[in-house]
Amino acid sequence: MTALCDFAYVAAESGYVATCAACGRTVRTRTTKAVANCRASSTRMTPDELMQAAGVPQAKPVIVGGPGTELKAILQDWLGITADAGCGCNQMAARMDALGPDWCETPAGMDEILAVMQSEHSKRWQDGRTRLPWADAAARQLVRLACRRSRNKARR
Repeated sequence: MTALCDFAYVAAESGYVATCAACGRTVRTRTTKAVANCRASSTRMTPDELMQAAGVPQAKPVIVGGPGTELKAILQDWLGITADAGCGCNQMAARMDALGPDWCETPAGMDEILAVMQSEHSKRWQDGRTRLPWADAAARQLVRLACRRSRNKARR
C-alpha cells in the first residue's frame, strides 16, 4: 500500500473535490495535484517528502550573514570602505561565507584573509582612497567580530 492518497477528482465551483480511493479522505483543491498521507497506509511521509512528491521545487539553503558578508558590512558601515570592481574583496567574502567562521579563525584562514585585506589596503593607500594606516591587530579583531556576528545570526 502506498503512503500517499490516490485521489479521484470531481470538478466543483471553485476548483476540485479530491477523494482518496483507499482511505476515503476528501479535500478541496484548486488544482488536480493534491498530495496527502493516506490514512489507510502504515507508512507516513515527512512534509519535505510530500512537497517533493507534489513536484514542488525545493529551495536551496541560502547562506545569510556569513563572516565574509559581515566583514563587508563592518568595513562599509564603520570605515566607509566598499568593494571595487577590480578588487578581490567579493571573492574573499564569498570564500569566507562558504568555509564558515571556524575556518576564518584558523591561523591559515586568518593569514589568507589578512593578506587580501592588506593588499587591498596598500592599493587604496597608494592612490589616496584611504588615510587609515594598516594595523594587523585591528584587522584581526574585525575578522573575529565578523565571525562572532555570523555565529549569532546562525543561531537565530
